[in-house]
This record gives sequence, C-alpha cells and structure tokens, in this order.
Amino acid sequence: MKFKKIYTLGLGLLIAGMSAVNAQTQDNEKIFYRMDRVKANNPWTKSLNYAGLTFNENQDFTIVEVDFQYGKGSFRNVNAPTAFNKTNLQTESFRRLNKVFFYGKFSFDYMNRLKMGWCNVINPYRSPIFFADSMPGRQTMETYILEGGIGYMVGKHWSIGAKIDYLTASNAKKKDARNKNTYMNLKVYPGVVYRSKYLNLGLNFIYQKEMENIDIRTIGTGRTPELLSIEGLWFYTSEQISSTSITRDIRDESLGGAAQVEFHTPRTRFFNQFSILEKKQEIFKANYNKERGGEMKQRTYNYTGAFNVSGEKYNHYINLQADFSNMLGYENIQQKEVINQNSTWTQFGKKNKSSIESTVYDVNYNLFRNRTAYNSCWNTQIGAKGFYAAREYRLYPAKFQQILRNTEGYLSFEKNFLFKKGMLDCGVNGAYTIGGGTMLKMKRESETVLPNIDEYPQRKDLLEQEFEYITSNKIAGGVNVRYTYFLNKEKGMNLYAIGNVNYKKSTSGLYDGKDWTTLQATIGLSF
Repeated sequence: MKFKKIYTLGLGLLIAGMSAVNAQTQDNEKIFYRMDRVKANNPWTKSLNYAGLTFNENQDFTIVEVDFQYGKGSFRNVNAPTAFNKTNLQTESFRRLNKVFFYGKFSFDYMNRLKMGWCNVINPYRSPIFFADSMPGRQTMETYILEGGIGYMVGKHWSIGAKIDYLTASNAKKKDARNKNTYMNLKVYPGVVYRSKYLNLGLNFIYQKEMENIDIRTIGTGRTPELLSIEGLWFYTSEQISSTSITRDIRDESLGGAAQVEFHTPRTRFFNQFSILEKKQEIFKANYNKERGGEMKQRTYNYTGAFNVSGEKYNHYINLQADFSNMLGYENIQQKEVINQNSTWTQFGKKNKSSIESTVYDVNYNLFRNRTAYNSCWNTQIGAKGFYAAREYRLYPAKFQQILRNTEGYLSFEKNFLFKKGMLDCGVNGAYTIGGGTMLKMKRESETVLPNIDEYPQRKDLLEQEFEYITSNKIAGGVNVRYTYFLNKEKGMNLYAIGNVNYKKSTSGLYDGKDWTTLQATIGLSF
C-alpha cells in the first residue's frame, strides 16, 4: 500500500509538472481565469467524453491549492462524526500542444473524523448492504485522486480521446472494534466526437471497477463488540468481534455508455449528455472459502444539460442534471460442503431482499455581469435540487417500505472589486430545504401468515435518526471572501487566498434546533 501511495503521488506530480510547461502567455486576460468558469465555458470538460477537450479555446491554465476544512455540530447523520478536520493538496490543469489537448488533476486528502460510529465502510450508501458497529471512535482517512484526459483532432470533423480517473483510499478506526479499509476506484472513458458548423455529436464507453477490503478486529481491550451486517432499512444480522479479524471483500464492476449532442452558434451552446450504467456488486466473506455476504445490481440513467449564452455585457448559464437509479440487493442461497477434505461454499442461487429506487435532480441559472470575457463585476446563481427515494426490504410475505423526499432552493451573490495589483471577491449564499416522507410502512405481498418480526432484528432507533436527518427542514447560509494578488500580469500568474464559513440548522423534527458549522481556508497559485 505504501508503494502504491508513493507511485500515485509521483505520477500525479509528474502530470502536474508536464501541464505547467509552456503555460505562460502574453495575454493578461488569463489573470481573471477561474477553474470553474473555464469548465463552464466548455461543457465537454465536465462530460464523460474527453474527445471534447478539443473544443477548449482557453489558454493553458494550471492551479495549485492547499486547503483546510473544519466542521463541527450536532446536526449530523447517524453514521457521521461529531467533528472533522481535513487537509487537501491539489493541482489541476489544461494544456494544448498543437492538435493534442491535455487535462490533469492530482489531489491528496488527509481527514480525521471524530467519534464516528455505525460505519465500518468508506461509503454506507454505496449499496443496501453495509457493515457497522456501535462503538464510536476517531477514523482517519487518506485519499489520493489522479485524473488524466487527452483529446486529439483527427482531420477537420473528428476527434478521439479518453479519460482515466483513479482513486485510492485507506481508512482506519482508532478504537475497538477497529476497522481498516482499503479502497480503489478506477474509471475509464474512451470516446469519439464528430463536429460540424452547428452540431457536435459524441459517443463514449464507460468502464468502472471498485474494490474495498474491510478488516475488523479488537486488540484485547476486553470488549467484544457486535458487528452488524445491515441488509436494508436497518434490518441486520450480527456476529461477535474478537481478536480474530472479520474480513469482507466488496467488488463492483460497471459497464455503460454515453451519447452527447451539442447545438452551437457563435454566441450560444446547448450541450446534452445521456448515459446509462449497469453495476454489479459482490460481497465475499474472506474468512471462508467462496462464502458470499450478498450481492447488488444497479442500473442508472443520467441526463446532463448546459445552455450557455455569451454576450458583451452578460453571460448566462443554465445547468440541469437528473439521475434515475434502481438498485436491488440480494441474499445468497448457499451451503457449506466438504470436497476432497476441503471446506467450500456452493452457490445455489439468490433471492431479492431489498431495493432502492431514486431520482436526483439539480437545476440552476447563473448570471455574470462582464467587464471582460473572464472578469465579472458581479455574478449570481439561483437554483433548486432534491431527490426522491423509495426503499424496500422483504421478509416474505411482509414488505417494508420507506419514502424519502427532499427539495432545496438555493441562492448566491458575489461581488468583485478590481484594483491595480489585485482583486477582491465577496459573496453570500443561502438555502432552504423542505423534507418529508414515510419512515416505515408494512405491506402484505400474499395471504400467507406474516413472519414473527421480532425474530428479525432491526435498529428502529437508528432508522428514525437517519430518516429524521434526511427529511428534516433546514436553513443554510454562508459567506466567502477571496483576495487575488497579480504576481505577473503578462504571464497570467496569480496568488490567491479564500475563506469560507457555512452554517446549517434544522427547523423540524427530532433534530429541531441542532446545527452544523464548516470553516474552510485555501491558499492557491494559478498560472
């Protein structure tokens, strides 16, 4: 694992260094570049098809940032920490060499999460099946992210390209029961683009592989904690944790594709992307030969749209994203057998135990009042986002259902003050969220006698806390300040510092009056 981290760090710095070469320019418009604005002007840079990098008309641009975050409060999910602190180092860049376009990003996170319980996996919402124990403790996680993209123009009308995203993480809990997690996520997106005067078309393939190894044990403190295998809606099976480790291997593989259609004129761009992804997850109990701990299948449809209008005084950006997902969790039907004096597990099939159908959306409008192409005296954003999720868990002939709804409206405004040697940005933002749903409802799937529910353990207290957190009404607000110092106007080189304060508070239900505050400070260099 240490060699992998060194290799990832070295490769990331190499890409960053390559991207920085020849990044200088005589056009001082570049001193106004921001990475989010650069990407907004070319929606293909946020797509799954990096053959679209060839539409990038900006100059070479690189940022290097060091970031620190701290968060604390009582308004938190059941498996969230009471406080966290995170340090991040990242570099990101775009570069062009004749007909070849490059994108590179490297990021390193080091995060401490305090008194974190009921979560022994990296992401408990990755699947209906996850693992948890009741003993809260400090969890420390390191994350390395490496992204690389390339686009190449083949003649007048065609471009080819590819993007690779690689993430590796390690997480460890410092208190019994101690979970140690090793996680890897690899994504590959090869694609092709056809361009014409008013219409651009793209098509790409998607491959993704995820792996997480979990090792849970005690070190002789006298405790014998209980590990819960959550199967859905906090129904669980359990086993005792001792000095002998309990291990799980979670393996995901995804295949899919995406198509892009963009209509454009000299002042407008209307970008559309449609994608589909099929995922299969298998969980193995590594202590036993071929014994499985569940399976999951998921199908996700996604639409991403961006409509841009560029003018001399104003730039308009409208963004829309929607996800439609169906996730099914399965219990393995298996039996332990002895073959040639060796124990093994034989699989006879599987049965559906849980499902999650969800819809997630986000739509927003952004307005920039221009001084120049990339410098605005002010900008504002208004938008709405939310989700709907229907969860089910089956104990035939009973079926338990949960409905979750959440809608948020948000608004922000930022003012820019331009000086001779730098510029100051001051911004405010606010949001209000309305939640709702049904925590638990039982239905009968047939006239068969209902099972004795008491024989099937469920943590209803944790179910309630999770439900109340997700569906709570809340208000949120924040302020941000950024000062940019022009190091070299001719070369487009800046030094900048950013400070953010964000606050949210529940106004309903179990969490009424509880709040959470996050502080963030960033120092960066752009060139």
